Amino acid sequence: VAVRHCYFHDYPTGVSLGASAINFRVLHDSGHSPNDSTHMTEHCVVYDVEIAEWGDWQAVTTIDLGGVAFHINTKNGWVVDSHIHHVQSHGVTLSRTLALSQQAPPRDIYVCRNVIHHPKEYGVGIKHGVKVAVTQNKIWRVRSSASSQGSCVAVLNHDRVQDWPYPDNVWIIWNECYDAQRGIHSSFDSSGITESSSIRSRMYAVTNLVHHILPYLARCESSYGVYGFGFNIDARTEAWVFNNTLFKCSKAIKQTAGAADDTLAQYSTTIVQNNVVLDVPDCVNCPDPPYTACAAPDDFHVWVSRNAFLDYFGMDYNLHYGNIRFVVTGQSGTHKTNVADVNVLHSWLNGSSIESDPLLTSTSALNFRPTSSSPCKNAGIDDT
Repeated sequence: VAVRHCYFHDYPTGVSLGASAINFRVLHDSGHSPNDSTHMTEHCVVYDVEIAEWGDWQAVTTIDLGGVAFHINTKNGWVVDSHIHHVQSHGVTLSRTLALSQQAPPRDIYVCRNVIHHPKEYGVGIKHGVKVAVTQNKIWRVRSSASSQGSCVAVLNHDRVQDWPYPDNVWIIWNECYDAQRGIHSSFDSSGITESSSIRSRMYAVTNLVHHILPYLARCESSYGVYGFGFNIDARTEAWVFNNTLFKCSKAIKQTAGAADDTLAQYSTTIVQNNVVLDVPDCVNCPDPPYTACAAPDDFHVWVSRNAFLDYFGMDYNLHYGNIRFVVTGQSGTHKTNVADVNVLHSWLNGSSIESDPLLTSTSALNFRPTSSSPCKNAGIDDT
């Protein structure tokens, strides 16, 4: 199936029934589709398509009026060179919503070279998926809804079952993400499945530019603390965060426990290497009328949300500059800084990492190329 050179626009506002402009799936009715993962909708291509004004992108209520959706038992899908904007839900989403017990999430999906802006929930939402590449996209002006947190790229595990507990083998490469409430975000829930060290999501975030991720408050939200993350990495994740640039992200990198349970640490590994983190900002006003300024400054370069996770968190060969602050949450689950644990993070900084002006070409002009005298040049590690 190929959808090419098409223009979808002006879905009516104020409707109560959600519908993506382009939707690939098999039926979830056992009377029409067998309960297995082998009866599939395959080889689905979306190329050079524009989807615009699909619902009301500033609405507070959540209705799935999105761009492109891959659902149950879809495999080998592409969304390439398309422009998706001003949609009430996602730009591109993957999920196994309403699937029968043995039906599979989307697999082998490629989202590349798209421009996605003004989506209400997230730019690319991987609610469930296996072998997914999100690469070379430009995603911006993403805002939260009543059921989402305004992420450019979100990796979740909605509609999980024991056979398909988490998204896996998700690659997020060479994207530019900005002017959103979260940059690249993972969040997982283990309810309904049996925890084990072999059940975890693998996510690779490499060479992304994430900037101006700020904690705007939506009309339907009241918590400053859930916004402004450049990278937010949940428990039960093996995450590799390599070669990214984070600029003016209120909370640059966070490893979050998800639940107040230190046993989850053994299922969680985060490696942060070869990244540039600079100019963590103070609070700023939001340019969009439905949103207000953030409530109070709470900004940092790195936050490990429970100190038990330090044994599974590796950070080295990064460059930090401007308003450097590290935070570790104590065993109690409160946000009180544990000084000894923060010193561990500082020891990493004082070892292989650099605290210096990266001497980029022009951050004001959003040109993040290192100059010839930049300390970033040849300073990382090839440790893959």
